[in-house]
Amino acid sequence: MKMRNSLFALLSLIFISGCQSPQNNTDDIPKLISSPDDVVNKPNGIQNIERFEQFLSNIKKGKADEVRIVHYTIEGDPILHVLEYDGDIINSTYDTRRDKYGQGSVSHTTCSSIEEVQTGEDTEYILEGCGNSEETHIFTVAK
Repeated sequence: MKMRNSLFALLSLIFISGCQSPQNNTDDIPKLISSPDDVVNKPNGIQNIERFEQFLSNIKKGKADEVRIVHYTIEGDPILHVLEYDGDIINSTYDTRRDKYGQGSVSHTTCSSIEEVQTGEDTEYILEGCGNSEETHIFTVAK
């Protein structure tokens, strides 16, 4: 009887812990401090797109520049995407550590350019020449 109760308790504990939502430990990650230069991508649209357009213009001119894109999830968690152009290549840093339901990681890659792709009435911005990175989509501007 004791063994059966112990087995039931153990199985219940395993079942309960398996049903919990994934939670990233965000205690040691600094709070996001917004900047007026941020390009903000929320589910209802993009704010400060002019800053991103300036970044693209600087790339075409071969002028070093940096832009931070803050993507907000439906739950309101920020995902940071920093693009740094040094006059030659684009360094991309994608930080999901503040997303409670995300992977909670930081990935870095280098890319050669940004492609602007028209898809119907929308414009999609994609990093090109990035080796074997999965995060090449920057954002889509809906018209």
